[in-house]
Amino acid sequence: MARWGSLPGPVARLAGKALGFRQVLFTPAAVDAALSHDEVIVPYGPRSDMLGLSGFPLALDGDDHETARAHLAATIDATGAAHDQGVVRAGEVARRVVDGAQGRLDVVEDLIEPALQAWVETWFGLPGLGPDLHQAGQAIMHAIFLNPKTPRGTTDPRALVWSRAVTARVETAIAGAQPLHPLPGDLTLIQRLEKDPPPESSGLSAVLGLTVGPLALGSMAMANAIDEILDDRTIDHVADAAAGGRLFRTALGRRPPLPGLPRACPRDLTVQGADHVSHHLPEGPFLAATQVAARLDHAGDPAEWAFGAGPHACMGAGLITEVAGGVLAALALRRPRRIPGPRGRMAQAAAPSGVREWTFPGSLLVSVDG
Repeated sequence: MARWGSLPGPVARLAGKALGFRQVLFTPAAVDAALSHDEVIVPYGPRSDMLGLSGFPLALDGDDHETARAHLAATIDATGAAHDQGVVRAGEVARRVVDGAQGRLDVVEDLIEPALQAWVETWFGLPGLGPDLHQAGQAIMHAIFLNPKTPRGTTDPRALVWSRAVTARVETAIAGAQPLHPLPGDLTLIQRLEKDPPPESSGLSAVLGLTVGPLALGSMAMANAIDEILDDRTIDHVADAAAGGRLFRTALGRRPPLPGLPRACPRDLTVQGADHVSHHLPEGPFLAATQVAARLDHAGDPAEWAFGAGPHACMGAGLITEVAGGVLAALALRRPRRIPGPRGRMAQAAAPSGVREWTFPGSLLVSVDG
């Protein structure tokens, strides 16, 4: 279950309802009927639209989702050389941080975040804007995905107001910057790209869209992996960035994938499945089980199904693995150890002013050898 993020049908229904979902759909006919209904929405979608990120893949379904992923893949491929420069830069920053540590080091704030910021600002060709891009990525992720908690809680409009303020400030900074090379392709206007060339200003939206995964989810993934790696001491055997990347990939594989996208019904609905059975959907959030991307060769086996929008393996996993490899290689040089007490365990950062919830990692303090 933990490895693949899937559950047997009866257990899945009980678990979903215990988490606050009104219903859990597991049979393929019911899932297909629900996801194709015009009134069933992804709750993330409206908040994504309000921030100008309507092309964000996780807020789309079906063919639109696949189109978004295809454009994102093309963007990543087209900017490969700049990405490689960013990986090198991230490794340099990580080594400098570790070399300068005086016995103790905050892994998240002092090491992971500066390395990620150096990577992305080099990749985008926007030197000096790494911290601003990082904050924008977290703000967008918070407003769209992490507020309210899914499915519990009520929407806190302050999160959206705060996110708008951050993204507006960063858009202004980007507009006044002189990029070192063309900005990455546009993630937020993906559907429009199918028909028309993007306007000149689309680069701003592109940058903001592409900061969400690397700088928000990437930071969380790396912090959680290092938190786990410190317990099994495998970091003592990391000799270079390639070994660090393999270790990170192994640690990441021990964690379940994203739980997938909840759906929501604006009212009670009845949908007709391909099995000629009518399925009732109560008003409110529900989960729909779809195939786990890593196991598509075994389609049809209920044990191979999880909850999401269809195959949704993270496209950024390979990119972030390269950066994580350099970070782990640098950290391993000083043989990090946990310090006694809660400060030696993963902690959450304080919520930004005016924001009710904040779940990003804040600190992980370790001792390092001289």
